[in-house]
Amino acid sequence: MNEQDPEQTLYEGQFESLGYRQKKQPFLKLADSAPYSDLWPAAIAVGEEHRPGAVEAWLLKLSGFVSAEEADQVILPGVGFSGTLSRREWHGFRVRLANHPRLRIGGAARLVSRFLDGGLLSGLARCADANNPEKPTDALTVIDRGTTYIGASRTKEMAVNVVLPFLHGLTVMQGEAGHAARYLASYHKFGKLPNNEITREMSEQLINPAWRKVVTTARRQQGLIHLKRLLSGEAS
Repeated sequence: MNEQDPEQTLYEGQFESLGYRQKKQPFLKLADSAPYSDLWPAAIAVGEEHRPGAVEAWLLKLSGFVSAEEADQVILPGVGFSGTLSRREWHGFRVRLANHPRLRIGGAARLVSRFLDGGLLSGLARCADANNPEKPTDALTVIDRGTTYIGASRTKEMAVNVVLPFLHGLTVMQGEAGHAARYLASYHKFGKLPNNEITREMSEQLINPAWRKVVTTARRQQGLIHLKRLLSGEAS
């Protein structure tokens, strides 16, 4: 946020969070190739009902998934196709359909389009400002015509790892202590996320079964991940 527009930082964080493991870097490159400052005015100029398709076509072309001719069927005015990625960068082998990057890109397009009128930052700030963990999750979930582009488990990860930390950090930088405290409180209240290899491993090693369930929030899960990194020498 010290080096670029905060809205671009939030935009990049959301894109990166849509990828799993080796796909995080291509998503981050895609957000850099399709900066929010270019996307926003171009998409606003398109009729509201056509925005998701137009943004998706542009992102799919930049990602290397479709040809320029296919993408030109729905055009975002005033944007080009520089910095196109190669389809090989996405590592699509043995990827579950629900996690396929092409589907996630469609979700990113619809998510961005959802907050175009007020802007991504103000739209997500309004959703997270209610100190209610369900509101940012609902705002980030993308289901369109029966297709789940970004499901509940992924949106919870996005809220905890991107949106709430970003908003807290931004308001701290801006000297808005009241807003920062509310975002931190929302993070503290956020329920447990799906377990992963690290949280399962650390729970088995550190938590006595007689204690029953103590890892009941996302915050405690992140504590386990931090402990793993400390023990592995990855964090100080």
